[in-house]
Amino acid sequence: MEIKGTIIKVGEVQTFKNDFTKKSIVLKTDDQYPQVLEITFVKDNIRKIDTIKVGNEATIAINVRGREWVSPQGETKYFTSLEGWQVTYHDKTEPTQPEPSKPQPVADIDDDLPF
Repeated sequence: MEIKGTIIKVGEVQTFKNDFTKKSIVLKTDDQYPQVLEITFVKDNIRKIDTIKVGNEATIAINVRGREWVSPQGETKYFTSLEGWQVTYHDKTEPTQPEPSKPQPVADIDDDLPF
């Protein structure tokens, strides 16, 4: 699945037990009703967003991950996350404007009009 939008936040790399690392970004979609989504990159995929900056437009390939967790009190909760694995950046430069046409020099014309 792919999501396209503008990067509005870039998080820091976080390290957890067993050297597990992750880095999250927040993307605002370009849809009619824009969504603000946190996308997490883990382990070796973090390097794919090393150069990402706020304001970049990108398409991000994601996997939807879900898991079940049972609290010590026996309550079951469900979590869903978006895990990024590929990024395609889009050039955000303005289209170039054509140069305005230069006026042509007026040739010297003898004014032979009778008035």
